[in-house]
Amino acid sequence: MKNNRVIENKFGTVFARSGDEFKVQCPKCSHKSMWVNPKKGVFVCFYCDYKGLLQHSAQTGVNFALKEKDTTVFNPDAVLPYGYAAVKTRTDFIDGWDYIASRGVDPTFVEFGFVDQQSVVFPARENGRVVYWQSRMLGDIYVRKTNNPSRLKCELGKSDIVYRIDDARQNQPMRIVEGVFDALVVNGQATYGKKMSVTQAVKILSKSPSMVLVCYDADAWESSVWASSLLRGMTTLIPVLPVRLDVGDPADKGPEGLEKFVQVAITKSLESGYLRLFPEWNGVHGTS
Repeated sequence: MKNNRVIENKFGTVFARSGDEFKVQCPKCSHKSMWVNPKKGVFVCFYCDYKGLLQHSAQTGVNFALKEKDTTVFNPDAVLPYGYAAVKTRTDFIDGWDYIASRGVDPTFVEFGFVDQQSVVFPARENGRVVYWQSRMLGDIYVRKTNNPSRLKCELGKSDIVYRIDDARQNQPMRIVEGVFDALVVNGQATYGKKMSVTQAVKILSKSPSMVLVCYDADAWESSVWASSLLRGMTTLIPVLPVRLDVGDPADKGPEGLEKFVQVAITKSLESGYLRLFPEWNGVHGTS
């Protein structure tokens, strides 16, 4: 409550709150698109990109007079975590490079970076622009601990993003998976979990794939079916199939292993008659 009053005294009405972050009207562009975090002492407007630090006065306590960040040390891409550094070669971040390689992925073809030599950060792009990121913490033993940005850093949330959406190709099959490494291993796109949102579904179909294959983890079969139903309800032009794994996830199976389950899904769909609703599949009797 105290933080609310302080924020309102400085910026006026608080339009939304998420944890320690407050959405207010930007004093520079007047749009209701600024998020302020008094605990971290930072602010950013997602409309005009006005961002910086909040001043502190020993005489008056917390002073919310705005002080822009030094752009020489602040990453120009406000979405990425502060201190982010891109990795181009193994010597840039040996632990991170080796971690990715240990997951069966060639780091040479992955866009990633690090923060304080402790986290591997994977940016997510849409139309070439970084809009989100996800990171994995590293330790003496690789730790599967995922971190996502707060609303202060990203205007879009996890349910708004499809990882590697820019890598999807028109008139090519699209494999939808849960996680970053699933997508990297099988050359697919990830929904950051087993719950697909309408926004994600729209973005997937906007790429005009020849077919959408929902390949969630083995323990998420019902979610694969649900996501497939969502997509089918939004298009009659693109076939959508849920792919059922026996155990594990797509990254465990690898490209060739996953393809075996894809072929099973195609065969069953031909037998049920669903795929025959699409001209390119009408008359097909089996799979090679």
